[in-house]
Amino acid sequence: MAKIELTDHYIKRLSVDVRTDIADAREPGLTLRITPSGSKSWAVRCRSADGTSQRVTLGQYPDISLKDARSRAALAKADIRATEGNLNQVRREAA
Repeated sequence: MAKIELTDHYIKRLSVDVRTDIADAREPGLTLRITPSGSKSWAVRCRSADGTSQRVTLGQYPDISLKDARSRAALAKADIRATEGNLNQVRREAA
């Protein structure tokens, strides 16, 4: 996975032939997933307290801006690190 310091200009002009994840160099764990159809979504990758690797989706670009995605990623990483096991599963069980 490529690490790039993302900018709005760069994100807007991105297009791919296969689904691609790009890691933000400025906010560790933040990734932008781009599909061939042009869909772009934010996610954060991190390990929970017990070492479980996780990917939590934050939302779609441009609904969530780059600046907002970086802020949400920092909060999501704190939630993930405080969780034993998979955060998505913990949230489903609590609902």
